[in-house]
Order: sequence, then C-alpha cells, then structure tokens
Amino acid sequence: MCEADRGSGLLTTFLEQNDAPCPVCSYSLRRLTSDKCPECGATVELRVGSVDLKLAWWIALLLALAIPFGFAVILVGFTGAHAALIFWYGDRELIELWIRQMWPFIVLSGLSGPLLVAAIRRRRRFWRLRRSRQRLWFCCTVVLMVLSLGACFWWTV
Repeated sequence: MCEADRGSGLLTTFLEQNDAPCPVCSYSLRRLTSDKCPECGATVELRVGSVDLKLAWWIALLLALAIPFGFAVILVGFTGAHAALIFWYGDRELIELWIRQMWPFIVLSGLSGPLLVAAIRRRRRFWRLRRSRQRLWFCCTVVLMVLSLGACFWWTV
C-alpha cells in the first residue's frame, strides 16, 4: 500500500465519524468516499497542525527589524536618487555631504537586513524557545534598533 492510498484511507475513515468543511468551498465532507470534494473538486488531505502556535513575539521581532530596515532603505533610496542627480551635474561637495549624512542609514540597513533574514530563516528555533526567552530576544532587538536609529539621527544633525 503506497503512502497516498494510506493517507486517503485515513482521510475517509476520519470523515466517516467527523464533520469537516472543504477548505475551498466549505461544503461538508462528512462521509466522503475519495480525496476530492464532491462540490468543487478540490483535493483534500488529512493534516496535523498545532493549535497552540504562538507567533506574537516572533511577529513583533520581525516588525522591530523590518521597520528600521524599510525606513533606512527608503530614505537612502530617495536621497540616493537626488545624490545621483547631483553627481551627474558634478557638485562634489554636495556628494560628500550626502555620504556623511547617509552612511549611518546605510549601516543601519546593513545591520537590520541580515538580522531580519536570520530571524525568518531561524523561526522554528525561535518558536521553540520559552516565551520569556522570546520576549528577551524581542526587547534586545528593540533596544538595538532604537539605539541604531538614535545614532543615525544624532550623527546627521
């Protein structure tokens, strides 16, 4: 017996005794005899999922990294277009001023971007941490990003 046949058998056995809606059209799949919804024809399968997956601290961590990253990228991008025009017309002093004022934001995007990618790639490891450890990671990230943004604004003043 192949894995698909066994999965289909488990699905029909489950639906003989339980009522579940089709995930596409919400048609009741009770007493289903195959792995296709009789109403819309969608293929259905039996899955196991976590009811208790708490994502709040992970989402907060992503926001704490994404907001400074997005801010820095947009700021550097908009002013970079302006700097390109200045460079095109040959005003060297204004280019040097732009570099002095924008390099902290470039560093900020270079810091928060890889951290954002790392948070996404290691999400399952983060989800396995105790809630207190997740909160600690979030708080440390917020402090780091606030200090980085503060340093950027302090430097450009």
